[in-house]
Amino acid sequence: MKLWRNLISHRGNIYWEGRYISWDFVCKIQQIQEKERIVAANKLGRNHIQFQNHKMKTKFALQVLSLSVADALDFCRDDLQLSEFKDSKTTSDFFRKLDKCFDILNSRNPGQYGNKGPLRPDNIADRAGFLTDFAKSILNMKYFEKSNRRGNVSYNEKLLCKGNRKRALLGTVVTIKSVLQIAYDVLYRNAAPQKYIPTYRFSLDLLEVFFNKVRGSCGRNNNPTAKEFNNIMKRNWHQNLLKSTSTGNSVTLCEDGEVPGGLLPLKPKPKRQPVNDVADLTSVLKENFCHDSHCSKRMSQSE
Repeated sequence: MKLWRNLISHRGNIYWEGRYISWDFVCKIQQIQEKERIVAANKLGRNHIQFQNHKMKTKFALQVLSLSVADALDFCRDDLQLSEFKDSKTTSDFFRKLDKCFDILNSRNPGQYGNKGPLRPDNIADRAGFLTDFAKSILNMKYFEKSNRRGNVSYNEKLLCKGNRKRALLGTVVTIKSVLQIAYDVLYRNAAPQKYIPTYRFSLDLLEVFFNKVRGSCGRNNNPTAKEFNNIMKRNWHQNLLKSTSTGNSVTLCEDGEVPGGLLPLKPKPKRQPVNDVADLTSVLKENFCHDSHCSKRMSQSE
């Protein structure tokens, strides 16, 4: 999503399905909201437009390429009928589809409904159709590349997937194909098929939380030795808990940044059976006596 935000803001007009996507419409919404001091149910601010100092913050990219911004564009174009938003339909449609694609590929809670729910056998056909169509449509995106040869400036039409800033597009397509292939293999396998798949588990957030925990344990040292790294791993295994700092880039799944199950699953201690009568008390005493006699015998043999 950060790559898409950077691409749309720096590339200029990108042609998708016959019309162009422009970052200027997002800037105009932010300017109108700041001038009128009325927010159209979105979180746009100066940091979302001037994001050069906040490039690594994922939430700014997600809040720009969101359903709320697409609804704000439709509101300014259809309801308010502002002339500067008359060509913003393609931009709002693309934001809406990109937001839906992100929700499907980032599902977490198995109890969620709609696009944020996990992949299941009853919904994978519809979602696979949407993701496949969206992947095909973005592969046909075009832009005009500026070239200057001996003072002659010209603009040549070129596919975005073959340009210099193709990582956002190709990354989305590869993610869609990979997730769908894994989902079909896991949901419809013969041995123990899964009932649902939370696609968030395929992301790198949990790995980033782990790296964040390792870096936080080093203090000011950014280059720990092998012995220091070994001690950090032992501490994480012993605590069975990973917590990320508030300055991390990844968004954690659980509260307090805890990785489910930890690195080393700890089994609870076995519960002792209650003693109800004299027979149970006698059996407990016998077990303890046998254990003590066995230990004393081993100690005498060792001596």
